[in-house]
Amino acid sequence: MMQADDTTDIQQTHALLEIVKAFAVCEHAMVGEGLDGPRRLDRLMEAHGILMAACGPGHLILFDELMGRLTGDRAGSLEGLLPDWIDSEALAGVRLMDSEGVATEDGFDFRHEAQRVLRAAQKVGKFTGQVTKPKLDDEYSQEAVFSAIKGSFYQRHRSTLVENPTVPTGSLTELKLPSRANDFFKPIAQYAQFNGWWWPCPACKWPMKVTAARTGARTRGRVRCLYPWHEETGASYEFVVTARKKSAPELSPTFECRVPSGRFARLWTGAVPHVPQANDL
Repeated sequence: MMQADDTTDIQQTHALLEIVKAFAVCEHAMVGEGLDGPRRLDRLMEAHGILMAACGPGHLILFDELMGRLTGDRAGSLEGLLPDWIDSEALAGVRLMDSEGVATEDGFDFRHEAQRVLRAAQKVGKFTGQVTKPKLDDEYSQEAVFSAIKGSFYQRHRSTLVENPTVPTGSLTELKLPSRANDFFKPIAQYAQFNGWWWPCPACKWPMKVTAARTGARTRGRVRCLYPWHEETGASYEFVVTARKKSAPELSPTFECRVPSGRFARLWTGAVPHVPQANDL
């Protein structure tokens, strides 16, 4: 007995999702508000890179060719665009954008996973104003994990995820989440690390972004929550980069954070006024 090899189908599915993401980024570049010329071009170049990566090495797609498929009669058409290893018959007649550069529904109907990518693109565009591939990937991951925890224990699993945004390596099974939901946890992102250290936001406990820039004779680091409201209400710190790599840098708040009291206390969703402890990887 032999089992059929489904590797090609998996590769085609992955490539298709990436292609949908590329055109979602194109749509935001074409019709998104608040983007100037250079930033629109930056989004379009990013989409071109996504498309090239999806099609694989040896298959050239000129930037002008992509531009010709964003508006007009060929808008959103994949005909003649993809490599031979992708089944073009399954995509015959599919349009990902209409003649005005707006995403179409039928471009996502034939594949349920592609519909999730569209919803992710809409959510990212609505709540952050920028549609980029990392944000699409993040939203897609969240869509997938919330589908995995649906059921009679949804509320408990959802609370577990919210209360445990980070988990020590080897302790994931203690959360008792469905196995598919475990895929939501990834290693601490590179942008949230500094010399092997990372800091949780004092409000949401998610790893904060770390940047470093040289100012005069000193190199200063900045640590801030990726959620704007938390950053604006106290989850914003700085530190001086020193040669002591074995010890964690000492954070200093960039401004004074005051938590409301009395009848407004229960409405507070911002950061708390204390410096978070550094965690090693």
